[in-house]
Amino acid sequence: MKNKNEEMKKINGDEFAAEQGYANLEEMREALDRMSRMEFKDIDPEELTELTDIEIDDSLSIEERVLSLLRQTKNPYFYRYNGVVVKMSFAEKQTLEDCISNCMYTA
Repeated sequence: MKNKNEEMKKINGDEFAAEQGYANLEEMREALDRMSRMEFKDIDPEELTELTDIEIDDSLSIEERVLSLLRQTKNPYFYRYNGVVVKMSFAEKQTLEDCISNCMYTA
């Protein structure tokens, strides 16, 4: 019987980071860490993605949904919703950082 990690399709983290405009996975992780610590006063609402423009396929695994989210937004922690800035938080045990780490590997 395969465990969940064996069934997941891993992607090359450095390739994904480059796709997102980063030099490598470490640079992307550092940027995401900075974003996770941002506060409302640090945000330019005009640079945020409108939440209603984001489409996530519920049939995808959680890891694939995280990657889809990252592809659709510059900052996965903040969005606009009808002009209002919203900060995402995670009530479940698995954080966004955990999801990213679980679905990528370094080159």
